[in-house]
Amino acid sequence: GAAPSRRRRKKEEEEEIKRLLLEEGEAPADAAAAEGDDTRCLVARPLEGETLQFALVVCAPYASLQGYRYRAKLQPGEQKKGKAARQALELFCRPLPGGGGGGG
Repeated sequence: GAAPSRRRRKKEEEEEIKRLLLEEGEAPADAAAAEGDDTRCLVARPLEGETLQFALVVCAPYASLQGYRYRAKLQPGEQKKGKAARQALELFCRPLPGGGGGGG
C-alpha cells in the first residue's frame, strides 16, 4: 500500500540529505540535524551580543514566562488591540538598560 512507499520515500530523502551534507563537508550531528530541525536554536534569554533573527510568540500563564527576557502581560480592558500590539512592539524594540543594574 501507500504506507511502505511513503516510508521508503522518506528514508530515501533522509539518505539524500545526509549525502549532500557530507559532500559539503558538514556531517549532521544526529537525525534531527539532517532533517533541518532548528528547535535547538530557540532560547528564552538571548546572550549579550547574540543577534536575534526571529521572534516566536508564546501565549502562556505569565508566571511560567519568568525565564523569558522579552515578555508582555496582556490584560482585558478598554484598550484597542492595535494600540496594545504597538506598545508591546515598542517595548521590545527599546534597548535594554546596560549592565543589568536595577531600575534603568
